[in-house]
Amino acid sequence: MNTINKKGLYAINPFLIPLGRRLPKTKLLRLAMVLLKPILKTNNSKACMRMIKYRCKIKGTMIYDQKGIKDHFAKIEENTMLWAMDIEGAKTPYFFVLERDSKNKTIRV
Repeated sequence: MNTINKKGLYAINPFLIPLGRRLPKTKLLRLAMVLLKPILKTNNSKACMRMIKYRCKIKGTMIYDQKGIKDHFAKIEENTMLWAMDIEGAKTPYFFVLERDSKNKTIRV
């Protein structure tokens, strides 16, 4: 999981991020991320990638070390992917469409 501050992109430990809470993008959240950066930032891997059968097809899957989460990714088109977030104990997965932003070379959710 990555976040951006004025000094650029940095990796954060997903274990420290609460699930099931929608965090509004506000100035207060931005300030909190800056102040908590020393606690949230990590230089170590917190997940691994594996090819796993999901819904009858083999998918690229990110498995988080400290959370019961598996993120499954499937290519839809050249610049579009489907992301299914499967959370342990949840009734259904969360689905997202990821689109490549060719101007900024980033992915939009």
